[in-house]
Amino acid sequence: MKKVVVYSTKEYDIKSFEGFGSKEFQFDFIQEPLDLDTVHYAKGAFAVCIFVNDQATEDVIKELATLGVKGIAIRATGIDQTDIKAAHSYGIHVANVPDYSPYSVAEHTVMLLLSMNRHVIKANARARQFNFSIEGLTGFDVHSKTIGIIGLGKIGAITAKILTGFGAKLIGFDPMPNDNITKATGLEFVPLDELFAKSDIIILQAPLNKNTKYLIQRSSIEKMKKGVMIINTSRGGLIHTQEALDGIKSGKIGFLGMDVYEKEKGVFFFDYSRNPPADPVLQELLSREEVLVTSHMAFLTSNALQDIITTTHKNLSSWNKGEAAPFEL
Repeated sequence: MKKVVVYSTKEYDIKSFEGFGSKEFQFDFIQEPLDLDTVHYAKGAFAVCIFVNDQATEDVIKELATLGVKGIAIRATGIDQTDIKAAHSYGIHVANVPDYSPYSVAEHTVMLLLSMNRHVIKANARARQFNFSIEGLTGFDVHSKTIGIIGLGKIGAITAKILTGFGAKLIGFDPMPNDNITKATGLEFVPLDELFAKSDIIILQAPLNKNTKYLIQRSSIEKMKKGVMIINTSRGGLIHTQEALDGIKSGKIGFLGMDVYEKEKGVFFFDYSRNPPADPVLQELLSREEVLVTSHMAFLTSNALQDIITTTHKNLSSWNKGEAAPFEL
């Protein structure tokens, strides 16, 4: 059995991998993320398996090649943590998991929308103290609101389908407009500036790349409606967090829902309850009633975990046979 080192592992990862029962690979689980300080754990490994906040930079990849690693299996859709060009230059294969229950992220997105709108966290906190006052908990009907979705891949398309049930007006932006989404949901593709100007709620479900970095920043926020709700369930780097915080303080942004954060590496997925990170922006966000933060968990359903393990194993198995992986990058 060939050795595969799985970085950034949690208990749910271990249960999923061990439950799969591979006869081809021995999985060694490392809690720490992959970086220059932890790359040595990959000695003797056929491949490494990494997640969203690992650091497969050129320097790390060079060390992996020196250690004899033949593949990097990304157990996620996002590939911004990996220098794919460098991997190829060192003869290392790279593959990802492009599809894993897109319903998980879409449903989490709608949960954030409804929880913020109807002040669920605040209401529950009151109820736990036997305070059943409803003062200050007024929401709004999602019906008839204009919702703009940025990024209409599989997750964005499913989010649009879910939201059709609310009777909202759907508009969207994507570099590759899809007529099938329009036919299925009535969503109208519009230019980005028009989406900013017309949307009551803006949902981010786009990948992080040079075109989407800081898509939400001061200049784009100025184009939005006063009191706009913004939800990000894609990548933290799509939002310039300090400028979004400024927008919250001014009242321009009425609600901010974040499952991701631009400086989440080394923070999200860990318990810092006894020693909070020294990040004043994150601390202020968490102190505000207009903000709802979850710790990069939109993907976390049993269905998605099963899909991730199955696809990752297919990628690894193909490399083991000397073939290209089904989802080779």
